[in-house]
Amino acid sequence: MDYPHAHVAEDGALDVSAACATGLGPRDHFLVAHAYGRFPTEEPALAELRRDATEADLLYVTDEDGHGPFAAHADGVPCGTTGDALDELDTILRVRRIALDGFSRGILPPDRADG
Repeated sequence: MDYPHAHVAEDGALDVSAACATGLGPRDHFLVAHAYGRFPTEEPALAELRRDATEADLLYVTDEDGHGPFAAHADGVPCGTTGDALDELDTILRVRRIALDGFSRGILPPDRADG
């Protein structure tokens, strides 16, 4: 499914304006068509859907292959948008650093500050 992560704005601030997209993205459309589509001849139609998804760079990597502690798949970066796993990793690490640097007990709701 399409869940783009936050990114770092030009001024170095955390930008979450597109972190939760509205509407359906290309992966959503593919998954719904693949899972629920009705076709006169299913196998050729599903093969065509997969081929179109591959041509559109809608690659699929299992969580185990893309996110596990020993994962080594170049396309396993979650929510990649640049097509370059190292660029995406750099973005994710910068986003996490900004978020962690801004985190403190002061941002927690009053009833959660002691917990």
